[in-house]
Amino acid sequence: MKILHSFKKSTTTFFISVCLVLFFSVSNKSYAQCPPNIDFEYGNFTNWDYGYGNINSQYPAFNVLPFTLRDTTPITPLKVEIKTNLSSPSTDPYGGFPVLCPNGSGNCVRLGNDINGAEEDALQYKFTVPVGANNYNIVYQYAVVLQLGPQTSHSFAQQPRFKALVIDSITGSLITCASYDFISNPNLPGFYVSPLTTGADTIMYKSWTPASINLKGMGGRTIYLLYIASDCTLGGHFGYAYIDVNSQCGNNAIINAYCWNSAQATLAAPPGFQTYHWYDSTLTTSIDTVQNAIIPLPATTKWYGVICTPYPGYGCVDTFYTKITPILPAKPTANFSVPSPYCGGSIINFTDLSTSNISGVSVVSWKWKFGDPNASGNAAPPNPDSSLLQNPQHYYSVIGNYTVQLIITTSAGCVDTILKTIHITLPPPTVNITVSNDTLCAIKDTTTLTYT
Repeated sequence: MKILHSFKKSTTTFFISVCLVLFFSVSNKSYAQCPPNIDFEYGNFTNWDYGYGNINSQYPAFNVLPFTLRDTTPITPLKVEIKTNLSSPSTDPYGGFPVLCPNGSGNCVRLGNDINGAEEDALQYKFTVPVGANNYNIVYQYAVVLQLGPQTSHSFAQQPRFKALVIDSITGSLITCASYDFISNPNLPGFYVSPLTTGADTIMYKSWTPASINLKGMGGRTIYLLYIASDCTLGGHFGYAYIDVNSQCGNNAIINAYCWNSAQATLAAPPGFQTYHWYDSTLTTSIDTVQNAIIPLPATTKWYGVICTPYPGYGCVDTFYTKITPILPAKPTANFSVPSPYCGGSIINFTDLSTSNISGVSVVSWKWKFGDPNASGNAAPPNPDSSLLQNPQHYYSVIGNYTVQLIITTSAGCVDTILKTIHITLPPPTVNITVSNDTLCAIKDTTTLTYT
C-alpha cells in the first residue's frame, strides 16, 4: 500500500508513540457501537489499511485527501508490529514511557521503526459515524520522541513529523479541529530531553498526552482516521509511532470505578488536558476542577459530566459523561501459576492469572518479589529478586523453599496480594556417554557405548 505522496529525509528525527483512547458520547447519554478492531484488540490489522513510501527532497503539501492505501503490500514486523503486555522492552527506550497506553489496553501498534532510510509509514481506518450520534467524540493520546539534528542543516519542512488526520469522505477535506501535524523542532511544548541524548543530536520526548476529536453533527458520515510517521528528508534520522485506539462504548463515556471497600468514588477523566471541570448531569452544578475528582459514593445511580479543555492547538473542547452506580464491585483477585518442583538453575516462567472482577476495569500493574536472597541484579544474565512484568522469569541457584509474592493494582486503584511457595530441588543430573573407539571404518569396525 503506497501513499499518494513521497517525502525525503533530513537529519532530524522524531519518534512518536500514540495512544488513541476512544470515547463515544451522545446528548442523551447513550453510546454507539464501536467500530470493529479500531482498538487492535483482535491482535491483528483487521479493518486497517497500511501504506508506506519514501520521502523526496521536498516535502509536499497534503492536497489530495484521503490517501489511497493499497492492501497488496504485506505488513512486515520491521515496519509495523503489534505490541502487548508481554512485549519486551515494556517501555520506550528513548522516552521511558510505557509502549502500551496507560489505560489498561491489551494491544497497541508500533508504526515505523528506528532504522534510517527516509521511510514513511501510515495506518488508516475508515468508519461511519452512527446515525443519530450527534455528539461523537474521539480522544487520542500520543507520546512523542524526537531526535533533533543540527538546526543549521535542516529546514522546518525537512524535519520528521507525525500526522494525525481526520478526513471527511464527502468533502475530502480535513476536519481541522481534529487534525494535527507534529513537526520536530526544539520548541515543541511539553517536551523533555531524553537521558539517552548524546553528541550533537538532542533526543526529546513527550509522554502520553491526549488530543480531542469532536465529530459533532456528523452522524451518518464516513470518516477516515489516518496516522503517518515520517523520517526526516535527508535520510539521517528516523521516526516511529505507537498507536492504540481504546474503544469504550456502552453506557459510560468514561469508565469510572471504585475499590471494593470504599465509601468514595473517583470521577476519572482522560489524562493530559489543560483544564477539567466536573459538573452534575445537567452541567449546571460545579463539582471540582481536577482530572480525577473524589466524591462520596452516591445512594442512587447518578450521571456526571466533565468539560475537558486541551492545550491550545491540540484538540477541541469536549464534554464527556459517566455514571456511578452504588453497588460495590468484587475485590480483585491476585493469582499466578506455581511451578513445582523445579531444579536449581532452571529458568522458571511465572504466569499471571489475576482478575479485576470489575466490568470495565483491568489489572494495570504487577509487583513480584521472588523471595530469593541469592538473587543478583548484576548476574549474567541479570537475575534480580523483583520484577514489574506481568509474566516474569526467575531462576534459583540454591535448593530450598521460596515464598513468592505478587501484588496487583487495577485501573480503579484497587490492590490485592498473594503469597505462594515454590520448591527448588537439586540441580539436574549430568548425562555422559563414553565410546571405546571413536574412529571407525564403515561396516568393518564397531564401538561400545557406555553410559556413565
